[in-house]
Amino acid sequence: MKARAARALAAVAAALLSAVSVGMPAGATARAVTQAPPGCAAPVVPGGLGTSIPVLLVHGFHEGPAVWNQGTPTMLEAIDAIPGVKAVSFNYSSWNTMWVTNIHIGACLATWITSLATTSKNAGGPGKVIIVAHSMGGLAVR
Repeated sequence: MKARAARALAAVAAALLSAVSVGMPAGATARAVTQAPPGCAAPVVPGGLGTSIPVLLVHGFHEGPAVWNQGTPTMLEAIDAIPGVKAVSFNYSSWNTMWVTNIHIGACLATWITSLATTSKNAGGPGKVIIVAHSMGGLAVR
């Protein structure tokens, strides 16, 4: 049953990734992140990003990036199987019981998004990031 649910979730994720584009609400302005918060390491993409669009996975409250490694295939494997994208997990598990405004969550996540977009652009990619968030990860992204 778990494998079937994982396959269904992977299929839904693949469909969403190919059909959904997320933008800022009308009138919203982006705030620039000038430097990474202390302890916020730059994202590492195993095998490099190349021209792929990064898909940033943001886990929820009381979780960690291992949540994306459950099932067969895992969410990371299912996303990486989609041509032209590369999955990356954001890890704020050391602070996952704190509010999203904690510098290690919101500000570090903003740094990651900016870094992934810049890396994509510099490698000849579109300079965009697809974000898949669960639970409090969705609040952190907002």
